[in-house]
Amino acid sequence: MHKEKFMQKIKSISNFKWRLGYGLTGNQAISPYQTLARFSSVYTFVNGASVNAVRPTTIANEELKWETTTQQNIGVDIGLFKNRITITADYYNSITSDLLFNAPLPQYSGYTTQIKNIGKIENKGFEFAVNSKNLTGNFGWNTDFNISFNRNKVLELPSGADIIYAFAPGHMVGVGGSAQILRVGEPVGSFFGWIYDGVYQAGATFIPGGGFEQAAGGESFRDISGKKDADGVQLFQPDGILNNDDRTVIGNPNPDFIWGFNNEFTFRNFDLNCFIQGSQGNDVLSYTLLELETLSGINNITTEGLNRWTSTNTNTNIPRGFAGRPQRVSSRFIFDGSYIRVKNIALGYSLPDETLKKIKLQKVRLYVSAQNIFTATKYRGYDPEVNYRNSNLNAGVDYASYPNAKSYTCLLYTSDAADE
Repeated sequence: MHKEKFMQKIKSISNFKWRLGYGLTGNQAISPYQTLARFSSVYTFVNGASVNAVRPTTIANEELKWETTTQQNIGVDIGLFKNRITITADYYNSITSDLLFNAPLPQYSGYTTQIKNIGKIENKGFEFAVNSKNLTGNFGWNTDFNISFNRNKVLELPSGADIIYAFAPGHMVGVGGSAQILRVGEPVGSFFGWIYDGVYQAGATFIPGGGFEQAAGGESFRDISGKKDADGVQLFQPDGILNNDDRTVIGNPNPDFIWGFNNEFTFRNFDLNCFIQGSQGNDVLSYTLLELETLSGINNITTEGLNRWTSTNTNTNIPRGFAGRPQRVSSRFIFDGSYIRVKNIALGYSLPDETLKKIKLQKVRLYVSAQNIFTATKYRGYDPEVNYRNSNLNAGVDYASYPNAKSYTCLLYTSDAADE
């Protein structure tokens, strides 16, 4: 557009292009042979003797098909001051249909899940990037900045019914299948559980419910639902009893925005690069802290246990130690996973051309770099960039996730004409 007549007088604009896009993309998203039933080997006993056998472990689904993502986008590329500053902006809207998912099955079926094509999800958002050549010459300075806002939402599910699921560690039986939810109108992978209201104090009014504590120092959860109309539909009104109906969406693993900021400096034969990245507004469900801070006497505990409720320490939100307490996913174990991280710093020096000619080499460069050297976050775990399960459906779940390691590198790089 910058070549149009009405733009010719605006000398500061050196480039202006619009972009429109539309496309369909298929995604297989699962391993081969998932349409077929599966049989697994087992050992059993017949008349007291061990016998090798096979048993069905998954159900066939011949109707499986690829996921399909339909995406539209509009974008603009702008160059200013002879492209000393370049700007790229995009707005996109994509809808994924026939989402592939391990849908839970009733226990009486003899199976736990079956891979199905279910529903639709939407991702829409805005991406913005700017690059500037701040200084040129002997001392150079370039800056790159990008930021991305994405909004994720479930549009459609079979019969509009919620799908409650989780992939917790196998030994955490109480939370193994009910920590996350797919619900129409909510983000994918939303965390699902009870709202934690702190610790009951002496003389408080205890809310009854099977398996829920009714004693001073016990966990207090919010009664948010239970009443139903004549057709059995939830009215989302408190009924004075704690049960599964009081679970709700308690967290969103998807960030409000993510960003990156990179600066590159050059002075003669020296170069310095610094890259910072960040994420804002994403929640983390920590199975690690749930296990270590339930305070039921079956695990080690963190130092938070030193501040647990006692008759002489009542000003706390940490419950008393109680051997009968089950592990429950609640807002107590949902944490702000926002962070700012210095991802990489690298300092290098390249030998000048005159020296290279004397030693008959084409390039010699010495550099030192450091990765993940500093992270600012309120998350109590080891690392806010968690990845317990490698799936968009399980984003933001932490269980003994290995943290990003700090590393330091020093390298001498050389090349001659033969290398090139």
